[in-house]
Formats: sequence, structure tokens, C-alpha cells
Amino acid sequence: FMTGLMVHCASMLTPESLPMLDSLVFGALISSIDPVAILSILTNLGLSQADTVFILVLGESLLNDGVAITVFKTLVARFDGRTNDGSTSASEVFGAAADF
Repeated sequence: FMTGLMVHCASMLTPESLPMLDSLVFGALISSIDPVAILSILTNLGLSQADTVFILVLGESLLNDGVAITVFKTLVARFDGRTNDGSTSASEVFGAAADF
């Protein structure tokens, strides 16, 4: 949620800001990318799947992916087709967080 909120706040500095829902969905999608890049770097450094660091980052990556998928599905199920103008109220955002 923090990534989505930061994207939404940053977009308010532009002439056309992103709707809250779009920002939150973007945050849910982009949040799972970072551990994958770190795993690629660790593999290039020669670490194998038997190394503790590799196992910890892989576990965090899998957990992060699961949370990102769950948040994305929750947001889509909560908001899909409910608003026509792209607006999202704070109660809807907190309701989605409670559903999660």
C-alpha cells in the first residue's frame, strides 16, 4: 500500500494525477520485482541455491510475490466496476485493507 500511496501523492504534483485505485494496483504489481533482481545478482556473483543468503532472499521473494498477488486480487475484486469516474474514497481503501 505504501508504494501505491507514494505514487498517488507524487502524481498529484502533475497536471493529471492518477486515481487512487490505479496507484494502488500499480504498487501491488511493482512491489514484487525487487527480490527477483537481487536473486539474479546473487546468481551472477556465484552463489548457489545451497547458500543461506540465497535461501533467505528466495523465501522473501516468494512471500512478497504471494502478498502482491493477494493485494492485487483484493483491489480488483473490491473496486472492479464500482466507480465510473476513477475516484476512490478513503473508506474504500481502508475496506480493501481490512479485506486483505
